[in-house]
Amino acid sequence: MSMTVPQKKYFCNRIDEITGTKMVLLQSSGPKEANPKEIILKGMAEGQITLITSNELKKLIHQTVKEKNMYSNSYMPNLEIEKLVKGYESYYRRTKHTEDVKNDFIAKQIETLCLEATKIKDIAMFGSSAEAHLMLKEFIEWEGK
Repeated sequence: MSMTVPQKKYFCNRIDEITGTKMVLLQSSGPKEANPKEIILKGMAEGQITLITSNELKKLIHQTVKEKNMYSNSYMPNLEIEKLVKGYESYYRRTKHTEDVKNDFIAKQIETLCLEATKIKDIAMFGSSAEAHLMLKEFIEWEGK
């Protein structure tokens, strides 16, 4: 038996709700933008980032004080944490590349999800209601690959 117009409308709205929920889950599973401190801690734990030497630190402090025209009785400006370590830039680029790959993968999953939702709506509107319900059940269980 075929679905009535209100049933088809509800069916399509239900597909939209499920699609929206799945999209939010996919997007939330993606990489989060890490701050420099988190990147440095992770890189140090993996041995990819190391602290600069004491001589390099002295040079950096001297250069910073000289650039800021500071005097001995003034406060010391904050040093950027990225300048206190070696290997940050290359580690950041590798990490960023990995995040970009993950984001591309998630974007492809979302595109597949939307295409599948459209296919189910088309079947519901123009095809068999039994087939549409079966596809909806599979769609609800779909978790992306």
